Amino acid sequence: MGNSLPVRTIFLILIFISCTKTGNIFERGDVYTKVFNIDSTYSYFTETSHSSSPFIYTGERDSFKTKSLIQFTAPDTIDSIYLFLIGDEVNDTIFFFTLKDSFKEDSITYSMVNSLKNYLYFKNYYNNDTILLKITPPYDSVKNGLIIESNNFYKFCSKENSPYSFVVLFEKARKDTLKFTKDAYVCYHPFLNDTTDTLFLSSGVSGRIDFFIPRDSLNLDSLFSRFDISLKVSSTCTLSVNIKLREKVFKTIGTGRVDTTGYISIISGVKDLRSLKDTMENLKFTLFLKNESYNPRMIKIDSLKVLLMYVEDKE
Repeated sequence: MGNSLPVRTIFLILIFISCTKTGNIFERGDVYTKVFNIDSTYSYFTETSHSSSPFIYTGERDSFKTKSLIQFTAPDTIDSIYLFLIGDEVNDTIFFFTLKDSFKEDSITYSMVNSLKNYLYFKNYYNNDTILLKITPPYDSVKNGLIIESNNFYKFCSKENSPYSFVVLFEKARKDTLKFTKDAYVCYHPFLNDTTDTLFLSSGVSGRIDFFIPRDSLNLDSLFSRFDISLKVSSTCTLSVNIKLREKVFKTIGTGRVDTTGYISIISGVKDLRSLKDTMENLKFTLFLKNESYNPRMIKIDSLKVLLMYVEDKE
């Protein structure tokens, strides 16, 4: 995970919107509707590791910076190794740096990559949609992997894609074609430490918004008829809302397509919220884009809301 802003221990402002009498659906009492503004002090942007993306990204665009990392097996008995990166049409110099140490796909971040960078292994100008790099002995120099960098923005197929980027090993008359053993990309963006009035959503070059709702403010013992996340964006996107059940384990409790203004229903996740309410001070949600393209979204804090409609559970 990347650096995040600390969550200040203050209460969310709850805006009481309306109160109407019950109809035929509920028989227990008044139906209440509330809107929670997701205050910036209860939310933050986090860098995420991108080890399962079908693409790896490198370069800069719109102040967003990305680096890709790859690792592959290089036995001492191999006569020669060739690296193939398949992806965008490249008209640029591509830089390859060695790593001081191995990396973990599920936890590498942009700041970690800078500290792991060793030395420039190779650079070359390419004008093709396939990057070819010959790995020369001693192979021990690339045992921890390579960092791929460029001045312009490009994407290449990862080992999760088909066709995928690959390594070709030659030993006498034998030829083996292998996937990378590891690949991932990392991203830095200028809004990482700014949640005063803006949050950032994306997937291809990705980040996630984590936000918190105090347990007691949700009335989880009540009967809910509506429990939505409301979001305004500049163009259509598909979003998922996950609740963090325990460390690094997320459960998707709502998905929705947002076109300028949209609602993501999480009514089906109420039972999971109830199961956690006695053990957690705050309920933590994660909001992120599902699509895997370079498609950043910047949203205003006041466009992210939680809408509730419920009946108080009375004895």
